[in-house]
This record gives sequence, C-alpha cells and structure tokens, in this order.
Amino acid sequence: MENNSDIYYIVIQNRSYRREYGKDDYHLERVFSREEIIKIIDKEVLDNFDHSYFIIVTNDKTFLNKYLFTINIDELKMICSNNDYNKKNIRINPSFYFDFNNVNFIYFQKILDNEIITASMQWIRETDYPYEDKSIGITDDTFKGWIENKEFVYFKTPLRYRIDINEDSVFSFRDYSKGNIETFKKMVNINILEIGTDYSSNLNWSRSNGFLKYYDRISCTRLYIYENLFQSLKEDNNINFHVETKLDKNLYIEYYVTGVELPKQYDNDDSDLVSDDESGYSFNKYNGAYGYDDNTIDNAFEGDPENYWNID
Repeated sequence: MENNSDIYYIVIQNRSYRREYGKDDYHLERVFSREEIIKIIDKEVLDNFDHSYFIIVTNDKTFLNKYLFTINIDELKMICSNNDYNKKNIRINPSFYFDFNNVNFIYFQKILDNEIITASMQWIRETDYPYEDKSIGITDDTFKGWIENKEFVYFKTPLRYRIDINEDSVFSFRDYSKGNIETFKKMVNINILEIGTDYSSNLNWSRSNGFLKYYDRISCTRLYIYENLFQSLKEDNNINFHVETKLDKNLYIEYYVTGVELPKQYDNDDSDLVSDDESGYSFNKYNGAYGYDDNTIDNAFEGDPENYWNID
C-alpha cells in the first residue's frame, strides 16, 4: 500500500480554446491534496468532461480505477512519444487523448521532482496593420516559450503573502521585467540606497553567487543586484534595469536585477528612433549585462558576461 505522502496529482490542461485557430496552450500544475483534487473534479470536470483539455496524472489507484480522465506516468510517457514506458501499465487508447511531445513530459518531470509547481506556455497576442486602412488589423497569437511558477490556477496564496490570514485566493504576484529605484521601493519597502549605510541595523546586504542580496522582512521578498549595477544606481538614480522575477523552491518571491536597460539609439539628426538592429547594437542575447552590447560580450569577454570582473 502506498504512503499518502507519496501520492501525487498533476493536472494538465490544454487551454487551446483561448487561442485563435485552436493553438495548443498547455498548463501543468501540481495539486497537493486528495481533498483539493476532488473539489477540482467536482467543479470543472464531471459536468464538462473532455479529454481534449483536461487530464490528471496520478499514482492514486483509486482515482485511476474510477475516472477516465486520470492516467498514470507510463501512459503519459506513451502519449508524449517517450518510448521509455512499461507496456504492462498501459490501459488507455492514446487516440482519445490530445497530443503531447517530450517537452511536456520534461516539465511534468520537474513538477514531479518538486522543482516547480506549475509550467505554462506563454503566448503574446499581437495585432499587425498591413493595409493602408489602419482600422483593419490581423491579430495572431505568438508563442514566447514556457514559464515556470508564474501562473497558478489552483495553488492558494502562501500565508506569508496573505493580507488576511483567512484569504483563500489563488496565488498571484507582480511579474517585474523592468525596474528603477521607485520600482525597487515597491519590491522591498525601502529606498535600497539606504541598504548598507548602517551596519548596526538590519539593512545589510549579503553576497550570493556574485549578487548583492537583500531580504525584506516586511514583504518577505528578496532582491538580488550585481554590485557594479548597484554602484551605477547610486551614481545615477534615474537608471532603468532589466529585472527577472522568480520563485525559489520554498515559494519566496525573488527579484534579480540582471542588467542596465540602455536607452534607444538615435540617428545623427536626432529624429526617428533607431532599433537595436538598425543601430548595429543588440542587447537581446545577454540582456545588456553590465551595460555592454552582445557583440562586446562575445568578442571582449569571450561570450561570458562574468568575464567583466577580470577586466582591469
């Protein structure tokens, strides 16, 4: 008999109904208790069951014997075209399930291994106006890649981030991609220029993997910034930065300041804006790390931004 702590429930949704032309839109998420998964089944599945958008992968034998929309890990491997499965455990006809590929299984495995809770396909809706009549636009959904622990459908807000201790809402947070000194105040509740000015207080940096790290006890968030970027901010409070928002394995919100957001280049007559490609500079590959363009990092730093520290 399996230990209850070893039983898992991982929901896989294909939300293709949200995409134009029915494009695949997968979301995978772990549900942490039998009681919660039963509520989800009662609410979302029994009245509107459709294999094309919802399955549960589990090792709970009771569920596998009761619900058609539950499959085991070997069955998931089969419909993901992963040949490493035990044929003795196959009970389903794969033609009744939507198509997967091995990328889906990779994210499933990360969730199963407790590295992440959710993985979602990220789509951006963009409208082009190719005709002279600018009132006529063509809208399309562009796939931007997978994101981890950014979107939750079932997971409830951790206690540390609840405004009301009895709050029962689904976890969500601001996913910052850019920031400046005012943004940082929202992240960690203080002016970060005050950090490190009084070593008898709690406003002290620690160092972690090349970053300065600050933990804010009020917001329960962490801010990471390279020391040279922090120095640049002290010299010019108006600088904007690239920021990456993450969750650690214990679901603490972390903000990584990874590079300077350089101003757009202008042509010689200071008229039209010139893009990175038009100006001859690109900052996409390394996100403008340490204020250098991709070509400089590739040639001067041998493709590793960290070699900046070795320049005299």
